[in-house]
Amino acid sequence: HGADCAYTEMLDARRFVGEPEYASSLFWSQLGGAADRPLVAQFCGNEPDELVAAARLVETHVDAVDLNLGCPQARAKEGVYGAYLLDDHHWPRVFAIVDALAAALSVPVTCKVRL
Repeated sequence: HGADCAYTEMLDARRFVGEPEYASSLFWSQLGGAADRPLVAQFCGNEPDELVAAARLVETHVDAVDLNLGCPQARAKEGVYGAYLLDDHHWPRVFAIVDALAAALSVPVTCKVRL
């Protein structure tokens, strides 16, 4: 439809790695090829290893990986991800996640925030 860049919906890193049906229905079955590029995979989570594992699965199919730090939903609060990682006491965890993703991936890493 002429977009300059497309993002996936928010993908739960833990589920993406551990539940093949989840990954298939929300990512693999949705790939549209060159028409959907550039494509950014948007993940949520709070564990560096899980986020890296999920991002590595899609790395060769996307142009960047985004850490969602903007989701305000109740499920994000319960799972301590999205906007709830922006509380000061979670910053070391966020830094560790971004550092791990940047070190592990060959594509750019971005962070979505809400102001």
